[in-house]
Amino acid sequence: MIHCTDIEFTYDGERLALAGVDLHVAPGEFVCILGGNGSGKSTLAKHLNALLLPDRGTVTVDGYDTAEPRDVYRIRSTAGMVFQNPDDQLVASLVEDDVAFGPENLGVETPELARRVRDALKQVGLVGFEKHETNALSGGQKQRVAIAGVLGMEPKILILDEASAMLDPRGRKGLMRVCRELNGRGMTVVMITHFMEEAAAADRVVVLDRGKVACNGAPRDVLVRTDVLAGLNLEVPFACDLSLKLREADVDVPVCVEEAPLVDAIAAVLGEGRQAEGPAGASAEPEGAAAHPQAARKTAGKDARHAPAKAAQARTRTPPSRSRTSPSPTTPPRASASAPASERAPRGRTRTGATTPTPCGRCAT
Repeated sequence: MIHCTDIEFTYDGERLALAGVDLHVAPGEFVCILGGNGSGKSTLAKHLNALLLPDRGTVTVDGYDTAEPRDVYRIRSTAGMVFQNPDDQLVASLVEDDVAFGPENLGVETPELARRVRDALKQVGLVGFEKHETNALSGGQKQRVAIAGVLGMEPKILILDEASAMLDPRGRKGLMRVCRELNGRGMTVVMITHFMEEAAAADRVVVLDRGKVACNGAPRDVLVRTDVLAGLNLEVPFACDLSLKLREADVDVPVCVEEAPLVDAIAAVLGEGRQAEGPAGASAEPEGAAAHPQAARKTAGKDARHAPAKAAQARTRTPPSRSRTSPSPTTPPRASASAPASERAPRGRTRTGATTPTPCGRCAT
């Protein structure tokens, strides 16, 4: 799909922004390009859309050479690009007009054009914003409109040049969801980013350093190279950093580049520990709990949530009052109705001839 062969490029004729880059992207692949500032990421992305031409080497996109002027239209119809700053890409005052600009210039008919605009806005979560003015939107909303404008062209290749830089965490997750869905339908995705969590979700990671390819491979092979990434001023993904530290502490978890597998592995280890350290005579953990870390994680979370409440309840609990269980010392006990007649106290007479009742044998006086 994309073939870059030994390409070199310079802006000033002296310093090379790209120094012999070789990059090949297969159809339907999700590739993430990482690198520090000035490493050549954006320069390489602009070569993939024929916005820049190499001083040396060749770049072909879907079989078309970017150096051929007659192929530029086909290349830009095939590879859609989203820039970092959405203001560089918005061209209309209304959202629906901006999204329709690209496919309309491709000659898409009106009924099909309306469908593309509707589907593109739905994919980026902007349904209902068709009549909104683009200059009244927030930065994140503008970025999503720019992405929708590219999706409306239905390209085979989607190039994102740090398109998530102006999005909040929720917006970045939504963008990654859209990218994965498009990639699942067969679209080739090339993403340039500084967020390691986004790189961990790609099929392949390419790391650039001073215009050259420093690393190229699967995320689980590249993102765990802490020494190389630290030398390039790149952070290690949180899940990878935590899993490596747990392994240094002799915790049996695999090295993970995404959080979900690491959470499951930690839950499995905690579940086995609870079963092994249980008190004698306690009920054993249900069979298969270690094999189902989600269940172990829920059990551990439930115990942690209820522990403070149980402790507070135990501190505030008071012993029962003795007055409710033992009779008052000044009040003689009542004789049972089933006691023998000899032990019962005689009934008193009427008020006019009241006599002192004979005490029973149980009374002291």
